[in-house]
Amino acid sequence: MLSNYLKIAFRNLLRNAGYSVINILGLTIGVVCTLLILIYVFDELSYDRYHPQSDLVYRVVQESKVDGVGEPSAAQPFPLRDALLNDYPDLVESAVRFFNLRAYKLTLSYNNEYHFNERRFFFTDPEVFRVFGFRLEEGDERTALANPNSLVMTRETARKYFGDVQPIGQILRFEGRLEMQVTGIMEEFPENTHFQADILASMATLNNLYANGIPTDWFFNPCWTYIKLTGEDAAGNLMAQMDILTDKYYPESFKTDMTLGMQPLHDIRLHSRFNNEIAPTSNILFIYIFSIIAVFVLLIACINFMNLATARASRRAMEVGMRKVLGAEKRQLVGQFLGESFLVSFVAVLLAVVLMQLVLPSFNSFTDKELTFNPLNEPVLTALLAGIVILVGFVSGLYPALFLSSFNPVNTLKGGFRSGRGNSLLRQGLVVVQFSISIIMLTGTVVVWNQLNYMRNAELGFEKDHVVVIQSHLTAAIWNYDNLKQALMDHSSVLSVTGSETVIGAKYQVDEYMPVGTGNPEEQLFHTIMVHHDFAETFGLNIIVGRGFSDRFATDQSEAVMVNQTLMEQMGWTPENAIGRAFRKYSDEQLVIGVFEDFNYTGLQ
Repeated sequence: MLSNYLKIAFRNLLRNAGYSVINILGLTIGVVCTLLILIYVFDELSYDRYHPQSDLVYRVVQESKVDGVGEPSAAQPFPLRDALLNDYPDLVESAVRFFNLRAYKLTLSYNNEYHFNERRFFFTDPEVFRVFGFRLEEGDERTALANPNSLVMTRETARKYFGDVQPIGQILRFEGRLEMQVTGIMEEFPENTHFQADILASMATLNNLYANGIPTDWFFNPCWTYIKLTGEDAAGNLMAQMDILTDKYYPESFKTDMTLGMQPLHDIRLHSRFNNEIAPTSNILFIYIFSIIAVFVLLIACINFMNLATARASRRAMEVGMRKVLGAEKRQLVGQFLGESFLVSFVAVLLAVVLMQLVLPSFNSFTDKELTFNPLNEPVLTALLAGIVILVGFVSGLYPALFLSSFNPVNTLKGGFRSGRGNSLLRQGLVVVQFSISIIMLTGTVVVWNQLNYMRNAELGFEKDHVVVIQSHLTAAIWNYDNLKQALMDHSSVLSVTGSETVIGAKYQVDEYMPVGTGNPEEQLFHTIMVHHDFAETFGLNIIVGRGFSDRFATDQSEAVMVNQTLMEQMGWTPENAIGRAFRKYSDEQLVIGVFEDFNYTGLQ
C-alpha cells in the first residue's frame, strides 16, 4: 500500500512538473533559511557546555555603585581566589584566575628574530585544566603551569614561532626582559567557548614581573575569577556567604556600594551585561528573535504549499471522484495526498541539504563563525531534518488532503464541483496570515535599520568623522609615542594627533578618586580614560571652562584631570569655581584643569 502511494505521488509530481517545481523550490528556500538560523541558534546555545561538570562552574562577578548607578563588572581582585579556597573549602573545589593586562601591546620573541603581539595571552593558575575542559596534546596538565616562567600554547601558535622544531622546552622572551619556557601544547579552544586563548602562562610568573609579587590589594580588579563547586547545592550556600566575604576582605568604602555575585558558566555568552568582560558576548534576545524568524519562514513556506494545493483542487476533483466510485475510502485518499506532501517535503529537504553546502561558507563569513553542517556525522542534525520532513509534510499536506478527499463523487463526476465558501475563506485567511507575518518581519527590519542608522548618525558629543584610529600592537610604538606623533604631524593632511588607552566607545576602566574639600572623605568610583595631550582638541570636545591637556604644562602629565559637566554638577561645583578643585588618588592630588560637555563614552546600544 505504501509503495503504491509513493508510486502515484511520484507520477503526479512528474505529470505536474511546473507546479511541483514551484512547490519544491518554495519549501527548499524556506528550509534552507530555517536550517541556517537553527544551526546558528544551536551554536550559540552550546557555548561552554563541553566542559566536564560545566554546571558546577561559575564566574564571580560584582556590582558597584558609581554616581548612584549600579555598575556590574566581570573583573575581580587578585586575592579573591585564595580567599574563596581558604574560607570555603567545603563549597569551592577549585578556582582559577585569568589575567591579561596590557595584552593589546604585549610582545613575545624567539631568538630575537620572531616578534609577535599576543592579544590572546592570559596568565592563569595551574588548576585551569581541572576547572575547564581545555586539554594538552603534549605536556603534563598537573605541572605544566605550576612553576614560574612557564607557558603552554596552541599548536598553531607554536608553529608560528618554531616552525617544525619540537616546541616543548623552547625559550621565549616576554616583553624583551623575561625568559619563559614552553611546557605544553594545548588543543585549540573550541569555537563555542566564551573567550579564546592562544597562550596560557603561569600566574606565578607575576612574582618575577612585579617588584612586590602578585598584587594583594582589594582595590585593583584586573582578573576574571572562575570557581568549580563541590556540588549542586554549594551555589546557594556560597551566595549566602558573599556578604560575609565582602565585609571580611574589601575596603570600608566598598562594603556599602558593592555586592558580589556568581554567574553560571553557561550564562556568560548570552546573559552577560557586565563591564570589563573577558571577551565580547552576545544577547539571548537575538536568539529569541532568530528562533521566531525561523518559525515564521517555515510557516510561510508551508502556507504557500497549502494554498497552491487547494487552489488546484478543481484539477484533482475528477481524479478523486473516480477513485471514490471505484471503492477508495476517505482514509486511503488522505493517505495518498499526505504521501504526495511528504514526498515533496522530502525532496525539498534533500535539496536544502545540498544547497546548505553552497551557502554555508558565505553565512559563516557573514556571522564570523565556523559553523558546520554534516547530517551524516551528527545524529542531532539527522533527527532535525527528519523532524522537518515530517512537520512540513504533515502541516502542509493535512488540510489539502482532508479537503480533496471530502469531494462528493457524484457531483464531481457530473462536473458540479465547487470549492465551497469555507475553503475560500480559509485560503483567504492563510493569505492574510502570510502577509501579516511578512509585514511583521519587514517592519522589524525597518525598525532595526532605523536604529542602526540612528547610531551611525547620532550626535555623540565628539568629532567622529575625519578621525583615524591607529591601533598599536607593538610596545615600541607606545614607548616612542612622541616620535610617532611628530612623524604623523609632518604630513600636511594631519591636523592633530593624540593618544589614549582605549578608543571612545570601547573598553574603559573604573578608578577610585577621593574628592578633596567636598565634605565626603570617602573614595568614589569614576569612569576614567587615560589620554595624551591634545585629546580634547583632536576629538572636538566642547570645553565649558578651563583647558585641555597640553605639553606646554609639565604638570599635566601626572597632576591634572579633566571632568565632564555631570561630574562637576554632582560635586556641587559651578563653572566659576570648578577649576583648581582637587581629587586624591592614593597619596597624589590631581587638580581639575578643565570641564567639558558630556559625550557618549560608551556604545549607544
